[in-house]
Amino acid sequence: MNNPEGYVRSMQLQYRDAREVIEEFAEEFKAMDGRIIDIGCGPGTVLKDLLLPKVGGNAIVVGADISEAMLDYAKEHHANEKRLSFIELDIETSDLPTNLIAQFHHATAFYCLNWCRNIEVAAGNIYKLLQPGGKAIAMLNSYHIVFDFYLEQQKDPKFSAYMQDALKYFPPHYGYPNPEEKLRRQSEGAGLKVLQWSNRRKVFVYETIDLMLDILMAVNPFLHRMPEDVSKEYRKDMEMRTRNDLRQRIKNENSDETTVDDHYTSLVALFEKPRNEISF
Repeated sequence: MNNPEGYVRSMQLQYRDAREVIEEFAEEFKAMDGRIIDIGCGPGTVLKDLLLPKVGGNAIVVGADISEAMLDYAKEHHANEKRLSFIELDIETSDLPTNLIAQFHHATAFYCLNWCRNIEVAAGNIYKLLQPGGKAIAMLNSYHIVFDFYLEQQKDPKFSAYMQDALKYFPPHYGYPNPEEKLRRQSEGAGLKVLQWSNRRKVFVYETIDLMLDILMAVNPFLHRMPEDVSKEYRKDMEMRTRNDLRQRIKNENSDETTVDDHYTSLVALFEKPRNEISF
């Protein structure tokens, strides 16, 4: 994601869901002190506005992201916060920098692991980042209908040339009947102890379909590849698919709602690195 300003404008859903998780695990966050790494911090908005006020008063939070553009935005807009700093990090790297190993007491990841194709590697790196006894809280998307749309659009001659790698951008647990169990097995395979985990049905209400489309377009990974005329056609196609889905749901639910309910599911998990460290 190389458009931080656009991403910030699209963050209503992520912001709402992160706030709910922080409120749900309020005691866990309050007990987080020392050095905390927020993996996939993006522009730093959730980190600065929601996470920092809820962790221990002496905690130092390091925002980590793979995107240089996101980090530049975060540094520019949050440079006056003394307890915050930012580093570049690929959580799927096979060569985690040695200066980061066992340097954090706790970790968080809000809708970052969605983008990881290899959760085992990501979980293994979280394990390595943590000190023994450290905890991590993660939230990631497991299903959204937009990924169904991607699969259909990938077969459309108008868009297929720009979407050949569509699966690269799918949540790693998309299509699994029990994504929470798969996440648990992957995390435990990396050495983490899973204390709580669940797959939750979520709804976010948009006032208009145009607002929902604006947000879907802001986080779309293919749009920047398309010429302007194709991108305009692509938005119309996405609107058509969204309206068809909305009409079908209204019919099935016998509803006449005027707002747009966005249905999706999210995984939420609380992990701990055992005090008796496992060697890999």
